[in-house]
Amino acid sequence: MDLIFRDDNYQALGYFGMFYSILGLSFETLLIFQIGNVYLLNLLLNLVFCFFIFIFIKDLQKIPLVSKEDLNKGPRPPFLVILGHLFFIIIFVNFIFIGTIGIHEFGHFSISKFYNCDYRKIVYEDDFFRTEVLCDGKIDNSLVLLGGILAPFLLAILLFFIGGKFMKEMAFLLSGFNFLAIAKDLQDFGLSQNLIFAVLLLGGSFLIYGIIIISKLRIEDEVYLPGFN
Repeated sequence: MDLIFRDDNYQALGYFGMFYSILGLSFETLLIFQIGNVYLLNLLLNLVFCFFIFIFIKDLQKIPLVSKEDLNKGPRPPFLVILGHLFFIIIFVNFIFIGTIGIHEFGHFSISKFYNCDYRKIVYEDDFFRTEVLCDGKIDNSLVLLGGILAPFLLAILLFFIGGKFMKEMAFLLSGFNFLAIAKDLQDFGLSQNLIFAVLLLGGSFLIYGIIIISKLRIEDEVYLPGFN
């Protein structure tokens, strides 16, 4: 949201981010009511998410963000500054949350699609989305579960090692949300509740760390130079 109110170089990125967020929420609403082709909706949403990340990195590498002081703008009231930071963090974290759920479910669907399972859908259960896949004994269901578990972690590892500071923070948030999302999968694997609770705590720790670092950088108006160093 804050990118929309910067100079023209970032407005397009800000509007695209809003479009992705609205599109993701619309798709999730359709999935709750079991409307539309679930596989195609998730594929489209993940393609949009990947394109958003691509143009985000490309724009930041070409033109570094500058602090508000460098824009020669007058100081804003403290309340508006705090509110702006809060909106930025909420919207950014929600982008990562929606993307994580989409990638997680897409991992399930990819494996089930590869093995030509007859029936698959996303259901809303226990205040969270989960994938229901019926392969009629064609494959071990654990392969489908692993697809959803590993897909976000693989992307997080990629971001952590090929990206700079900003990408590492995204990797922490992505991993944190995925730790929370895999609780039902781990239960289906037959793991103990104590181990699942430990995984949830680990996910919460990742999220708290990522949000704290992002908040700190946002408050300090840190400048991101090309290469994200």
